[in-house]
Amino acid sequence: MGFSLKFLLVLVIVVFLISPIMADGIKDDGPDLQIIGGVNADIEDYPWQIAIFTVDLDGNLEEQMCGGSIIDPFWILTAAHCVLDDAHKTQKIVAHITRRSQPGQGQIIEISDYIIHEGFDTEIIQSDVALLRLAYPIDTSKFGSKPIRLLSPDEEQNGFVAPGTLATTTGWGMTIYGGDASEWLQVTSLPIISLETANQWFSETNIPIEVTADMLPCGYEEGGKSSCHGDSGGPLFVKDNTDTWALAGITSWGAICAGVKQPAVYTRVPYFYDWIISHSKLGIDDVPTENDYVENVRMIIPKNVYSCDDYTNFGDVLVRNMGLNDLTSFEIIVKTGSSPDDITKTESQVITLEKSLPPMGSKRIQIPNIHPDDVGRNYIEVELSKPNGNNVAIQNSSKGQYFNYSGITPLVLSIDLEELSQLEIQVFSLSKNESKSLATFMSDDAGKKHQFDNCLPEGEYHL
Repeated sequence: MGFSLKFLLVLVIVVFLISPIMADGIKDDGPDLQIIGGVNADIEDYPWQIAIFTVDLDGNLEEQMCGGSIIDPFWILTAAHCVLDDAHKTQKIVAHITRRSQPGQGQIIEISDYIIHEGFDTEIIQSDVALLRLAYPIDTSKFGSKPIRLLSPDEEQNGFVAPGTLATTTGWGMTIYGGDASEWLQVTSLPIISLETANQWFSETNIPIEVTADMLPCGYEEGGKSSCHGDSGGPLFVKDNTDTWALAGITSWGAICAGVKQPAVYTRVPYFYDWIISHSKLGIDDVPTENDYVENVRMIIPKNVYSCDDYTNFGDVLVRNMGLNDLTSFEIIVKTGSSPDDITKTESQVITLEKSLPPMGSKRIQIPNIHPDDVGRNYIEVELSKPNGNNVAIQNSSKGQYFNYSGITPLVLSIDLEELSQLEIQVFSLSKNESKSLATFMSDDAGKKHQFDNCLPEGEYHL
């Protein structure tokens, strides 16, 4: 069974026979794509390709689940459906690898932030585009890790992605539909087709899917070559008028991989060109000028803030080192109240980073604990100071935001074990693919009411 918490609970349950989950922890609800009909490739020939891996609670790499493209040493462009909840904790990128099983041969880099397009729709896979901000820069001096430039709307108007244009795509893909992912990076080329042709093909094969203006379909009528399950987010690229590769698409979705009249569908990069530029600020000269300087980029505050066991979950603040020196520590000051003019509580804490941030490096930092006074609408302000212990003047280091502080409602269960001698009940978070609580009941608990004391944020859970 499933349920959605519309208010905050102090805990709930799972009958031991819950629906199965994937052993590698990757959610299986997205149209992941990989290459069919490709050939082995070398990363140095397509150095913008990166792999996205899931990580365990200790930050160790688990499974490669998606691809992406380097568009800047600090930015990766990928598909929105490739980005997991809390991607800064649950995923890392690996650059400069040809073999999927050898991530240690490449550059493994933490994600500090992620931006999913606000129009992303999981049902019809529209606006399937996202940006990953990296904590540390990719070393683009290496032959196997270079950025690729974006194809512009003007170039699209000039026919660079016109139907019939041959486009190239890469990924660690299966060579047979339903088989295993490839060990070696794969490459293949596909002709771009019109939206009308793609929709006609899907209609003729009884696939009730619409290809829309933000998508770029590719494929052969007879099939045989395609992206397929497992490597969404990877690049589709074409040659520009200087014979240089430009990023035209992001591997997004398809129906029957490499089937007859079954195009692979990519997110159309020129359609989202302005969105990508405005959120990543590509091409904008934003370089450090002071020796020590820390920037408060943005706050990530949940819709409902709640307290559990004297801890308040405010969310995170995205911190960027805008100094010329590596950033090792700074002070964070948290203020709460009913408004900017009515601050009632102030707490400060010195943050010492386990790994220093280089210039322009960034990291999401958990906002220190402080309890708001009242349930309901509140205000929080976070200020940064003293980078590397230096009491220097920092402009625009303070950001404020209103939030809703929610009370806690306990969940009370009445349990009748009937003929059972023992029952184990568990709560499982659907969004995070993890167990949130576990309780065991014996026969003498029959008919009793039980109140659980673990906090759950608003979300969807299995019992």
